[in-house]
Amino acid sequence: MGFAVPAALGAKMARPDLKVIALVGDGAFQMTGMELSTIVRRGLAVTVIVLDNRGYGTERVIHEGSFNDINPWEYQLLPRLLGGGTGYEVRTERDFDAAIAAALADTSGMSVIRAHIAIDDYSVTLGRIGAGLARRNRG
Repeated sequence: MGFAVPAALGAKMARPDLKVIALVGDGAFQMTGMELSTIVRRGLAVTVIVLDNRGYGTERVIHEGSFNDINPWEYQLLPRLLGGGTGYEVRTERDFDAAIAAALADTSGMSVIRAHIAIDDYSVTLGRIGAGLARRNRG
C-alpha cells in the first residue's frame, strides 16, 4: 500500500514520452501521496486517480473496525495547494469520462481525479481473498 504515486513519479521520470496513470485508494494515497509535490516541481504530466471510499478498503474486507476509516481529504484541491496541475471531483461515470478525457489530453502538468466510490465497492476477487484471510486470522 502507498506505492502508486511514487511509482508513477518514477515511471514518468524513466519514460517521459509516455502518459502515466496511477490508480490509488484514498488510504494508500495518504501514506505517500505527497510525492505529488515532486511531480509538480518537475512539471510532470501524470494522472492520479484517487478512489475515495473513506478508508482502507482492502483492510475492511479482512478486519472490520473503525480503525479502517481515515480523515477525509479534498484530493481534487491538492493541485492548487501544491501550485500546479488540475483537480477533478467525480461522482458519476459520466463525470469520470469527462475528467479522464481532460486529464489525458492535458500535457501541461499533473491531474488528480477524486472518484467517490461506495464504502463496500470492491471486486469479487478481493472479497474472496479477504474472506480467506479473515478466516485465517480468526483461526
